[in-house]
Amino acid sequence: NRPTPRGVMNKQAGELGYETKAAASLQQTIKDLGREMIKDVLDKALRDRPSAAESGVDTKSAPAIQGAMHELDMAQKRDSISRGMRRRPSAEDAGIDTHLARGLQGIAKTLEMEMKSDQVSHKLGDLGIISKVETESVLAKIDDCLN
Repeated sequence: NRPTPRGVMNKQAGELGYETKAAASLQQTIKDLGREMIKDVLDKALRDRPSAAESGVDTKSAPAIQGAMHELDMAQKRDSISRGMRRRPSAEDAGIDTHLARGLQGIAKTLEMEMKSDQVSHKLGDLGIISKVETESVLAKIDDCLN
């Protein structure tokens, strides 16, 4: 079941853009017109496309060095982040109990703040700045809840 030479020629001619059902004298004209149509479509697409500057491409520097410039910019950002990470305090210095589960950190901080507030109000009451009202410490309230 080998294809006939005429079938192979028709297939190849079709793939090359020749109209196989047209007269032989018109074949080249058809192909030339097809090329012109493709050129027109490409020219229109190129005219209507956004400029390089509109697309976010750096037009101020040569294309050959834009890759190196991008790499340098990324390296500078990495260095800046690294410096920031080195300067920030450790978790212990920031007052975070690293032995406590992350989900309990907020609750522990709230309890600590309430305890400090309770201590301040007792000191102010002892100094006579505010009138003492019967107050219980946060720990006493927690103990009552647990019992």
